[in-house]
Amino acid sequence: MSKTSDNAAAVVLDEGDRFHKILASEAIRFDAAPGLQIVIVFYVIRRNGGTYSIISINETFKDRTVVARDVQTKDGVAEADVDREVGSIVGFFSKRIEDATGVKIVWHTLDLTAVRNIGEQVRLMGEWERLGISGELPPDAFTPSVN
Repeated sequence: MSKTSDNAAAVVLDEGDRFHKILASEAIRFDAAPGLQIVIVFYVIRRNGGTYSIISINETFKDRTVVARDVQTKDGVAEADVDREVGSIVGFFSKRIEDATGVKIVWHTLDLTAVRNIGEQVRLMGEWERLGISGELPPDAFTPSVN
């Protein structure tokens, strides 16, 4: 997986791209670091060209403020491999944290595979209430820009 700068947008959709699945951890707390919690979210995006991207966002919070953020992306995943690849990556993260700390991660999944309309996908993401989004698209969403 490749890393993204802290200031860059973590999830960027081009016209025709759609969310496939989103996996979000419950807040992960460690006895050794009181006041800190980590949330990990995986966005699986079906790209317009037929491949998939898996974007991992790992954020550390202290008193509801993000104090650390790590974004990694794996692009070009074939449709036949996407579910296996997601399972492998999520399993790797879960195992590393559990082995190092004894904390078992609880995951929640929003399956958007059957939802083709991006506006409906965003509405469902807002209703899911795990991502901190409003569930509405801005009026200029997916409008091509002129450079």
